[in-house]
Amino acid sequence: MTALPSAAYLRRLIARVSFNPMSSSTCPKGSVPKSGFAAVVTWCWHRTSRLGAGRLKRYWNAAFDLALGIDTVSVRQPNESTWPLGSENEGLGTIDYINLNRLVAIVKPKSEDVFVDIGCGRGRVLCVFARTKVKRVLGVEILESLAAKAMHNAGRLRGRRCHIDVVRCDAVDADLSSGTIYFMFNPFGEPTLRSVLDSIRRSVLDLPRSITIVYYHPKYLHTLEETEWIFEDGRYRMFGEYTVSIWKSRS
Repeated sequence: MTALPSAAYLRRLIARVSFNPMSSSTCPKGSVPKSGFAAVVTWCWHRTSRLGAGRLKRYWNAAFDLALGIDTVSVRQPNESTWPLGSENEGLGTIDYINLNRLVAIVKPKSEDVFVDIGCGRGRVLCVFARTKVKRVLGVEILESLAAKAMHNAGRLRGRRCHIDVVRCDAVDADLSSGTIYFMFNPFGEPTLRSVLDSIRRSVLDLPRSITIVYYHPKYLHTLEETEWIFEDGRYRMFGEYTVSIWKSRS
């Protein structure tokens, strides 16, 4: 089982889908490529180019959601007033499935890994990694509405290979001691990031293990660069405007 649906499955799905999540107009149909993820993406790009890049991405994300049995597209953005007082919210964002597929290939999760998404939102990243061979997946989310949606998606996910837990709490207060891969999509400001890194560091001292930190859209990259117990193992430019920085613990 792969992290994302196969190109063949997606091809059959697209052939049935006749709606565009961003518009009342129908999506064009035609001769969809029979194989190859890149070929299917290219086909969709050409056939739906009139929709614009934003609508195209939303259409593709909705198609993948449908294939996985979850909903991470249609949920409305939370109002700023719903964020807990004093929280360092950097806004809600998630990775489109094309970049998420590449991220799984970069991280290469193993069967003994515990994947932790700090600021998991609706749970898209959780669900994709739960389809890999990891031991367990954990999401941490401060907003009750988003945590509830992530739990709902976890229960509906097709092809899940491990247990998914979602904890609603501030990342500073979360128990991060079981993780080996920590994912963050720029979820909070620098002070909270430092506190989370300190929490992970303490857990490594208490339970020695190798850990990986995946920092997507690394706005406060200098904070990790100033942290002596980890080193940057790679930096990748993703499709679109964001980069991802991969950090490993020192021996």
